[in-house]
Amino acid sequence: METEESLKRELARLRKERTALSKQAVQDARFFKRINTIGWKTKNALNQLTQHFPGWKDDEDRIPHRDTDGQINTVRYEAVNAMLHDGFLKQHRKNEEQGAMIAQLRKDFQATITKLEANITQLQFTASKQEATTAQQQKGMEVLTATLKERASQIQRVSDALELRVSDPLKLSKAAPQLVVNNQ
Repeated sequence: METEESLKRELARLRKERTALSKQAVQDARFFKRINTIGWKTKNALNQLTQHFPGWKDDEDRIPHRDTDGQINTVRYEAVNAMLHDGFLKQHRKNEEQGAMIAQLRKDFQATITKLEANITQLQFTASKQEATTAQQQKGMEVLTATLKERASQIQRVSDALELRVSDPLKLSKAAPQLVVNNQ
């Protein structure tokens, strides 16, 4: 049989460990298993203290109460379990909300990528049309330049012929038939 002092020390140690665990973030199932183990050990220590030492009383804020089965439950133990359960449920809801948000963001991101790909395709099509138009305009400019050069040479020949007529009136009668022949 344990002494009253050893049971009190064990009870104080278990409460300290439970308090330290309750301040930690809920991480996994092992956390809940450890809390439950501490709770059972605390109940056991309280039962032994009240059975073997009837005059023993717990702290005022942790007055032991017996449930319908005769087991001792402390007010804090029940509150800690409720707080842990609420914390777990809140974290679970938060995780579900974040999962839904991530799924929505992925969906929106995929839609944006699809739109951007469509825009890129449209821009590529427009660029190819502009390149074709530019090539056609370049060919037209080359034809126009060649035509202008030809016309300029014709104008130069006519100017040279007129200059000859004006400078030498005798050749005027001979040059006129030659010009007509050249133009035909």
